[in-house]
Amino acid sequence: MRRKCEDKIVDLHGKTADEAIDYFISHSNMFLASGQRGCLVVIHGYGSSGFGTAIIKQRIRAMVTRWPDYFEVVMGDDSLPGETWVVPRKPFPNRKGRSRGLAQDVCSFCETRKTEKQILTRFHQRAQQDVWKMLNDLREQGMLEAVMKNGQKAWRVPRPREVTEKDDAMAW
Repeated sequence: MRRKCEDKIVDLHGKTADEAIDYFISHSNMFLASGQRGCLVVIHGYGSSGFGTAIIKQRIRAMVTRWPDYFEVVMGDDSLPGETWVVPRKPFPNRKGRSRGLAQDVCSFCETRKTEKQILTRFHQRAQQDVWKMLNDLREQGMLEAVMKNGQKAWRVPRPREVTEKDDAMAW
């Protein structure tokens, strides 16, 4: 299968996390606009920089699983830890555009834990009460969860819950 995707590679090495997300979105949208279909191999690395965080890998995988209307994940497990295979379904809105709205912007920003100070700094152009209201609305909708980061309250997109045998038995 890899040979079918080799000319459809998006290499994110050497980019910051935000640059990598923007580059991926841009490449995915251009891929669709050119009439191409199929799988993109997103090479994000596996976090061997010595910090062990694999932030680009985490953010790409969180994004593509968070927005199933836009992306189908073909392979996003640790059998290939430095790659995620994605099928773009439709163009993803520009992260910096006004077309998305505050809710999507906050969710995208909080794909990894962000403190309240980081969130308010990032969305400084918005009224603080609007940002606070959006955080609480998103928490009530299950789109964000409150967590701790270095002893401070932080927010993040909830991680998919693992299905346990008990959950599977309860479904019957």
